[in-house]
Amino acid sequence: GRASPTKSSSDPATPEDYRDRYERLTGRSLRECPVCHRGQMIPIIMLAEVRPSPAIPDTS
Repeated sequence: GRASPTKSSSDPATPEDYRDRYERLTGRSLRECPVCHRGQMIPIIMLAEVRPSPAIPDTS
């Protein structure tokens, strides 16, 4: 059989999910229930993107 291809350094890296990065940096999972530590958190609703307020011009 053929050997499975290995990932080369020229392959684009898959971006790390913010939850994975948080867990890697803190050792705490955002996917784990913060109350019982047994269940998994799941998204219920996706919020609309927040846009910054427009700059107020200086009229002085």
